[in-house]
Amino acid sequence: MSRVVQRELFEGDIATAANFNSTLDSWNDATASGEIGADNFREEGLDIRSFAAGAVKKTFTGTDYFNGGALGGGSFSTTSAVFVPVAVGSPAATAQIGPFDLSQTNRRLVVHASLFGRMVTAGEVLEVELAQSSDNITYTSIAWTLRALRSRVGNTPLVQADIEQSFTIATRIVSISATTYIRLRARTSGGATGTINCVSLFGELYNK
Repeated sequence: MSRVVQRELFEGDIATAANFNSTLDSWNDATASGEIGADNFREEGLDIRSFAAGAVKKTFTGTDYFNGGALGGGSFSTTSAVFVPVAVGSPAATAQIGPFDLSQTNRRLVVHASLFGRMVTAGEVLEVELAQSSDNITYTSIAWTLRALRSRVGNTPLVQADIEQSFTIATRIVSISATTYIRLRARTSGGATGTINCVSLFGELYNK
């Protein structure tokens, strides 16, 4: 990488055109080659080279956003006892983001999901979760993201069967995959119909 060389002037030195032209030429050469970076640029007076690797956070362009409302809204319903992808909009689109490149050292992914769930059968449960994949085919549950809407207390069904609840999931994803996908999934118990709408799913990369 090119470095900008700043001609120093000390007390008693005579400033000449050569001093200034030398510095100007250095800037022009580095700018023309597109090689001005951490070696020759200071942010807020702090030299990036003075910090340990990973100590400075940087946001990358690896940002992805799924907005079910922008796709025509609508809702997703399922009676499946196993997790299935949530798909909303018209035509329906899977609530999924990626791929994200997490192969570089200290790179992390923060994911935020918002949705609204409804269960109309007393005693049953609607569960939602995030899952991740490196090939967009086989997905693995991210266990700590599981959220549940239960129309019962313990094993006792609620008198009011129609239950609605909003869900928010926020988590950090640590992976070594160069292609990481995140998907929202849902399932229900007892063959009951669970409904999900107002889905948004957002992911952003950063270094730490």
